[in-house]
Amino acid sequence: MKELPELIAGLSAADHNYAFFCLQTLEEESRKSAQIYNFLDVFTAMLWSENSYLRTRGFRLIAASAKWDSANKIEAVQARCLACLGDVKPTAARQCLKALPALAAAKPLWKSDIITALADITISSYPPSMQPLLAKDVREALDALGQ
Repeated sequence: MKELPELIAGLSAADHNYAFFCLQTLEEESRKSAQIYNFLDVFTAMLWSENSYLRTRGFRLIAASAKWDSANKIEAVQARCLACLGDVKPTAARQCLKALPALAAAKPLWKSDIITALADITISSYPPSMQPLLAKDVREALDALGQ
């Protein structure tokens, strides 16, 4: 495996295939250990990127790291995380919705806020071809929350 700093830097690579490889590798590492949690500040900064790929990668890595957040650092970006669920880019919103169960499992106190955020997503604001997919993703996220 590549060194973590190299993988973290690769998240913003112009080569999207390499950046996606870095994301997947970091997510896998997070399933095994808390090492990537040490880079949480990098992931949270990504949430404010103008680039939807970076926002999505940041959200996914926060969701993957949430189980290691014994210091509750993620609480500081809760509102921004929940805003990502309704990202203006439908593909970004979909990826965040799919990563949501890991975040919800690690942050059970967020449940009511997550449900509210899901209810606030305006499916009709997305292109018609994406609306059924997003509606399905929202339904699956609610199902994962027991709603």
